[in-house]
Amino acid sequence: MRAGTLAKHLPWPRHYVPMDIPSSYVAATQMALDWTGFTHPMAHLNGGMAIYLGMQVMLRTRRASAIALQAVYGAEIVNELMQYAYYGGWRVDDTIGDVVTTVFWPTLIYLLAHYRRARWHWRTARQERKAVRALVNSGFASPEVARQIVASRGFDSGLALAKLENGGVHRP
Repeated sequence: MRAGTLAKHLPWPRHYVPMDIPSSYVAATQMALDWTGFTHPMAHLNGGMAIYLGMQVMLRTRRASAIALQAVYGAEIVNELMQYAYYGGWRVDDTIGDVVTTVFWPTLIYLLAHYRRARWHWRTARQERKAVRALVNSGFASPEVARQIVASRGFDSGLALAKLENGGVHRP
């Protein structure tokens, strides 16, 4: 099919050129700013958090999800590329401020949740070692059996068994 033939079937006149995507995007973001009354930094802050929390809900994850964080970073990259295409170059101060404002809180929440999860695992492992040691020191079980007891019943039951063997006194 020749180009002239295709132009006859388009829903707009031949001389009409539809608006380009970056212009439409910047106009839509400006309209959203006007409609919400947000400042530019506040829109980035709320947009980043909305994307992060929306992805958490869609993915049905309890805590920090790397995919949700990647969605925030991806959306910010697309936003900055659209602005780059619209303005014809980088506006360095605006770009750095936009990126930091958008990704700061989602990144902090993600890192904090992973730190807390790691700390919980360290604490649990320490309590399990303590329970195994208590069972072995009380003479209740060998180290292999003590590990199996703690793994199957939990570290609280291991400490309770050690106390029963020692007449209610726990000797670490």
